[in-house]
Amino acid sequence: MKDNKKLNYIFKEIQRGNNPFNFALKRGLLFVFLTLLTGSLDFWIITNLPSIINNLDLSIKSDFLSIKFLLISIGALFARIFALKQLTITGVFLSEISNDLNLRFISLSDSKYVGNVNPDYVRIQLLNNSYDLHRYIIIPSLSAIYSIILSIFISYAAIVVSPYLSIALFLFLSFIYSLIFYFSKNKYEKLSKRLDNDFSKLDFQTREYSENLKEIYLYNMFDYMTRIIKPLRSNLYSTFSSTVFHTRLPRHLIESAIVIMIAFVVIFTQFAFVPIEIKGLFGKLFALGIAGARIIILLSQIFNSVVNVKTYSHYLNSGIDFNKRIFNEINKKNEEKNNFKNSSSRNNNIHKLVINSIQSKFIAASQKNPINLEIQNQGIVLIKGPSGSGKTSLLNILSNFIIPDKGKISIIEDKNFLRSIHKNDIAYASQYPLLFEDDLPFNISLEPKDKINLEKLLKISLSTGCFDYGAYSKLNNKNKANLYKLVSTFLKKDVGRNGAKISGGQRKRISLARALYSNRKIILLDEPTAGLDSNFEEYILNTIKKESQKYIFVISTHIDKLDDFAKNIINL
Repeated sequence: MKDNKKLNYIFKEIQRGNNPFNFALKRGLLFVFLTLLTGSLDFWIITNLPSIINNLDLSIKSDFLSIKFLLISIGALFARIFALKQLTITGVFLSEISNDLNLRFISLSDSKYVGNVNPDYVRIQLLNNSYDLHRYIIIPSLSAIYSIILSIFISYAAIVVSPYLSIALFLFLSFIYSLIFYFSKNKYEKLSKRLDNDFSKLDFQTREYSENLKEIYLYNMFDYMTRIIKPLRSNLYSTFSSTVFHTRLPRHLIESAIVIMIAFVVIFTQFAFVPIEIKGLFGKLFALGIAGARIIILLSQIFNSVVNVKTYSHYLNSGIDFNKRIFNEINKKNEEKNNFKNSSSRNNNIHKLVINSIQSKFIAASQKNPINLEIQNQGIVLIKGPSGSGKTSLLNILSNFIIPDKGKISIIEDKNFLRSIHKNDIAYASQYPLLFEDDLPFNISLEPKDKINLEKLLKISLSTGCFDYGAYSKLNNKNKANLYKLVSTFLKKDVGRNGAKISGGQRKRISLARALYSNRKIILLDEPTAGLDSNFEEYILNTIKKESQKYIFVISTHIDKLDDFAKNIINL
């Protein structure tokens, strides 16, 4: 995609308001303003310190200047703290931009790209590289900006005071650095442990989602995925940013404390006799000592930032490459305008699903006999064959996750309108469905509580066996109220992280319920009865037979119990 299209997209996102672009822009401007304010106050302190000390007397004017100096010194301290805090907050939002864009772009990209992308590659980009980008590029770059601005102000102030006495700056360095080390060490060790813990949590969650990217893509779960990952990622970024804040805060506290202490000394010396010559030397030495110490520290920060950015620039390049690849996929997809339309209304308009001369290296049988089939707007199609014959691969081709070597999958809508298949046409119940650490109603509906159709949820959960079969078999009166009560009890189950607290058979039934709740016309089932006991197997098969009057079921299976009800059987 051309650069102007990217910039146009980013500009629209900024206008949209509630996103990392907008937050980063606002916080960035506030950070720059506070840094300029800090620099201005430092300039005033350094340039006025000698004259205040040299002209101490007991006059009202002197008292006023001394108090003004004290107040400005305290103001500079708070301005410095707030500027550092805004630096870290701006770093978090800037780091969120690349992750936010990548997830948005994946959700908009073509399903063929999602099917081909390596899950580990996605995970590395969303976690490792983005964290390293935050740690080695974003924060050091902002620190360099902060240091450069302050260095300019302080350097100019030192020149104004006296360029010949700048050697005094070395007197303060060893003392300041020893205090920095003393105050930073223990706090940094604690934050390092928090960093490891936050990173482990985010790594686990990101790995789980990246390995289920296809299901997330089909059901448009990117917003929910973002809501889960973003707090974990923000915690990680904030913890790291806190290490920056706490390791730099003591140094700035010491510098500002020196200035405040000098202010008190200035006020105190008004009540004692000090020779004018000593006052003059005293003022310049103090002013240049403070200026020099700050300049050296700020220059060291700039140097470290430049080294970090240069050394770890591959994280930035890797992220840009990943971003470009996804954007290019969107651009390709944009050329096919039908793919960008909201297709929620298409589900009920599908007249036929057309499999036209499909050949794929993943399906050995298709090399000799291309797969051709026209499926009407309802019914059962079975895909059968031994393990490794390509049953799941054919489901992935139907989902557009795999590009066939030859042939095409198409949809014929009413009035013979021909178009490509779209992700909103398909529900996919895989063998290992993704389950979120949320309640079962959400895992089935993928909707917030206030938007769930409770009647629909209970009806579908009942039809897909989302209940305890032992309790079901003991019911004397299987009326609607009793059955819904049974289902409601099941829906209160604790799913656990990625379904850790439920059985494999329960996962399968929940996955089928999710597919039916989505109300998508084409439902792909990969071994839907595998892992089910005989009672639930029969129950689920009856549900599929009944629902096949409304939906197109394409089922990969080893069993023969649906053969008599299938409109078509594809033998691989």
